[in-house]
Amino acid sequence: MLVLNYHMPAHLRMCNWKLLYTLDRDGYSYLNFFERLSGVDETILIVEDTMGHKFGALCTGTWNEKRGFQGDGCSWVFTFHDSEDLKLWPATGLHEMYQHGDSHGLIIGGSDDKKHHSALVIMNDFSGGHSGHSLTYDNEVLCFHNPGSSECADFKVLRFEVWSFDI
Repeated sequence: MLVLNYHMPAHLRMCNWKLLYTLDRDGYSYLNFFERLSGVDETILIVEDTMGHKFGALCTGTWNEKRGFQGDGCSWVFTFHDSEDLKLWPATGLHEMYQHGDSHGLIIGGSDDKKHHSALVIMNDFSGGHSGHSLTYDNEVLCFHNPGSSECADFKVLRFEVWSFDI
């Protein structure tokens, strides 16, 4: 995962990573998620699904369930093709729906267009979610290896981690 450092904003590249939230330690509760991430501005979400796919996002806004979409154009989403090759999509600037979380779950790269989906949605119990093509990132589906696909795909979470940075 350290290959992600090369794509971080400059002020984060040399920072140490700090594990803020993981299902094994913190449980499957969205309330725990928001409590552990309270006041943290920049995070990396990493998902490993039951099929072995690894994907996630750099989120540049504070996670707060009482607000709408947060973040800015420095965010991005990623997947590892063949478990090794990183593929990354930066924000396009077409939409400002970077990240949102509430009692229903987490959304990365939202869309208000019925032809497009969110880049990444994680259910509030962190058991699963789905990924699709989003205008916010113009990404491929993150959770399976079908290059160029714009279809939405469901996944089941095996591992979910959120990291921050010692700035």
